[in-house]
Amino acid sequence: MPICEKAARGPSSSSDPNLRIHPGLRRDRYCLYVVAWVLGLGLGLVAMLGGVATVGIGRRSRENRLESSRLIGVRTPTTRRHPEAWSAAQLAAGPMEIVAGSILATGGVGALVFLPFNRTTSIALSLFALLAALAFGVVAFYIGARAGRLAASQLNPGPR
Repeated sequence: MPICEKAARGPSSSSDPNLRIHPGLRRDRYCLYVVAWVLGLGLGLVAMLGGVATVGIGRRSRENRLESSRLIGVRTPTTRRHPEAWSAAQLAAGPMEIVAGSILATGGVGALVFLPFNRTTSIALSLFALLAALAFGVVAFYIGARAGRLAASQLNPGPR
């Protein structure tokens, strides 16, 4: 017997799927109910915390306080080679990183707020925020990579 079915049965041994374990919740839908809650809560928390971290990284980038790292920032061969290119890339990408993080954090908070009322809306809001933040993150990387290439080309003018 699957775990969800065993948990949904509770203390009674009735196998009637229409028997209600909670007002408005039939026993055969208990597992979907639990999965929706866990998924909504998990996505909302990940989006909110990831957004806050991304905003922090974006602020450090914008203020040119982001040291060269293997994990965060615009990491291209050019920006890894030249410290000036690294600084230029981070300065250029910082504002878009802040926008991406703000969208992600707002979507996560919205998903957590909607979770008790409508789990489908909560999950959809989290996924939309994740996709929108990913799009803004790609744009931030592109802007930063171009700024890094430009800064490096000004350091080493010559044939490409």
